[in-house]
Amino acid sequence: MGKDKFDVWAAVKDPGGMAGVLPVVDKLQEDGLSVLLIANGKAVELFAAQGREHFTASNASQVMRKYEKPKLYLTSMCSRGGVGRDLIPFLKGEVPTIALQDAWGSLLKSDWADPTYWPDYIVTNDVVGKRIILERWSGFSPDHVLVTGFPALDKYVPFNFNVAGVGGKVREDLGLSKLPIVLFAGQGVGSAHALGELVKALNEIEGRFYLLPRSHPRIATDFPSEIGPWLQALAGFRGKHIRGADDYTMQQLLAAVAQWGFVVSMYSTTLLEAAAWRIPAISMLFPGEGRGLEAMQKSLSLDKYPLAELGAVASASNYDELRNVLRRAFYDLLGLRPLQERHVVVDGQNARRVVDAVKQLM
Repeated sequence: MGKDKFDVWAAVKDPGGMAGVLPVVDKLQEDGLSVLLIANGKAVELFAAQGREHFTASNASQVMRKYEKPKLYLTSMCSRGGVGRDLIPFLKGEVPTIALQDAWGSLLKSDWADPTYWPDYIVTNDVVGKRIILERWSGFSPDHVLVTGFPALDKYVPFNFNVAGVGGKVREDLGLSKLPIVLFAGQGVGSAHALGELVKALNEIEGRFYLLPRSHPRIATDFPSEIGPWLQALAGFRGKHIRGADDYTMQQLLAAVAQWGFVVSMYSTTLLEAAAWRIPAISMLFPGEGRGLEAMQKSLSLDKYPLAELGAVASASNYDELRNVLRRAFYDLLGLRPLQERHVVVDGQNARRVVDAVKQLM
């Protein structure tokens, strides 16, 4: 009995990778191509919950034994590589292989550093993303870096989300009046320090506003050492600290902030989401052990946050800069929107641009 055959294979592992690959899969299927969705890691559990058809694989050989090689191969760029990365050497040279980034620089110098696993092509969001790839993958062809916008941003097309309605409901539920919200999005290591510096700076600013802190969803399991300092930082805030952010999705919180307020984080994807919604945002990257800059360097191998470099978010690398940029944010003087519109494209066509580019490779 022969092996099953699909036009395209698409492999995913982590939630971030899923967010980037699935919009592309949907467009390929709309165009009449058959797609085998290959899952390992967290994606297996999430696809099962969604009822989405997929093939679960714990290694690349399982896929190769069961299916004929496709005409095109797509993979997310997830932590520790997974089956998505490991299939590339089996296919390269016979099938066009394409990797889709979901964050700038992520894993290029760690889990995906070995040229054995480099794809034929890689998809990124913007010109800074392209530069980072070429700096970290010496010898990779510039012509094989496709700048399309992140497909995950397609979900933020304005007409797909009732910002005013959802945001108004969140404010009503939390008992918030028409005052600015400072939404702080926590990450992992370094978040408590960043929150502490933010609290200190906000305490110096006169005016009425709300501080809405949201911790990392896995802070209790993955970053327990952050919990005590996080609570200590909040205890020092002299203004109105709103509890309950963890009960809402980030989209719901951003909708509330979009009416009046801005977002602060270290290098969280929430800053990208804020830019997609044209919300003012500030990246706090203080140097020093256990702080934001070091955390980003370890996670993404970056010395500068790309959206700050592009001018789509403001940045602060020390306390004085933070205090000054916060004051400007309260007076709506950051002037970020033109560069957000230029570099964070939310026309709903990012996935379509990927599909149009990769179909030419088949």
